[in-house]
Amino acid sequence: MDASTGLRTAFRRVLVSYESAKRTSIKGHPVANTIRNEIPALIIDVLGQDALGLRVKGSSGQGRWADTPWIAIMDPTVASSPQRGYYVAYLFAGSMKRLVLSLNQGIAGESPEMLRPNAELIRSKVPQFRTAFSDGPITLDVSYPGAPATYYEAGHAFGKTYDVSLPAELELIEDLRQMVRLYRTLARRRVTL
Repeated sequence: MDASTGLRTAFRRVLVSYESAKRTSIKGHPVANTIRNEIPALIIDVLGQDALGLRVKGSSGQGRWADTPWIAIMDPTVASSPQRGYYVAYLFAGSMKRLVLSLNQGIAGESPEMLRPNAELIRSKVPQFRTAFSDGPITLDVSYPGAPATYYEAGHAFGKTYDVSLPAELELIEDLRQMVRLYRTLARRRVTL
């Protein structure tokens, strides 16, 4: 893969530029485009055949910049949208000091207290996640009580946190592929939350 268009380069662009981008209009902004279009296209490209049947959606906010931008990778049989079901997500910490690859869940109509048992249920259905991922808590630098990031933290089942320097492209790709394999296993088992 061309280093100028890889996942690592695109993620770094967001981590380094998001704070300054937030001081301008979101409409047509290149950083918003990276989150909404470029990274989802790269994910589909990296996954190849493993992307068949998956929807990939990125959000930098609607009308205004999100505190915690994200990219969701969803199997429509278990996630009708990023608000419902469970899915793979890349979550950018509000401070832009971390990026989290997470098996997470929709937050619509849920409280953080309800999301935690669901996360435990997910972990119990694919215990092999422990070979590559952690079920420890994630920190997304919540900026205010009730922020969506509070729910993403509670909904996190397992994943991996990267600091702003990010690992090599090949590690990012292997982590993504392994996470999607685990997600597909969970979806095949028709786990409902």
